[in-house]
Amino acid sequence: MRGLSCRGHEIFIVTDNPLISNPFIGGNISLLRMIYGAHPKNLLENPAADLIKSIPSIWDETITLPVSEIGEIAAFARRRGDIWFVGIMNSDTEKSIRMPLSFLAKEKYQAMLVRDQKDDPAAVKIENLSISNRDNLSIALRAGGGFVGRFRR
Repeated sequence: MRGLSCRGHEIFIVTDNPLISNPFIGGNISLLRMIYGAHPKNLLENPAADLIKSIPSIWDETITLPVSEIGEIAAFARRRGDIWFVGIMNSDTEKSIRMPLSFLAKEKYQAMLVRDQKDDPAAVKIENLSISNRDNLSIALRAGGGFVGRFRR
C-alpha cells in the first residue's frame, strides 16, 4: 500500500511537537509538506488513516522503550486511556530490533502495526493481529524509516 511512510506517522507519537522538537526531520521541508501540507483527500485515502485519526494530542503515560539508543533509534510507548501507541524512528542505518510488549496489561490486545515497505520508501504494510504482553515484535527498520503500532483491548 502506498501512502505516507512510517517516517511520517511515528512523528506524532514520538514527539509532542513535531515541528519544533523533532531532530529527525532536520529541515526536511518536503517531509513537513507531506505530513502537514497534504490535501485532506490524500490524508483520508491514506492506508493508515484510521490510525492517524486515532492518535491523541494528550497522553496519560509515556515510556521510553529499551530499544532506544541516542542518535540511532527513538522508541516510545504512549498511552491514552486503554489504548497504547508505539512510535519508533530510525536513524540512517537499516536495523532489525526485537521489542518486548511487557508494558501492556495482562490482557489480549488488538494490534494495528504499520511498517515501512523495505523497497519503497512511500509505501507501508499494515497488519492487524491479536497480541499480549508476553509477546515480542520483530521489526525491520529501513534507513530513515520507522514503525507505528496501536494496541487496543
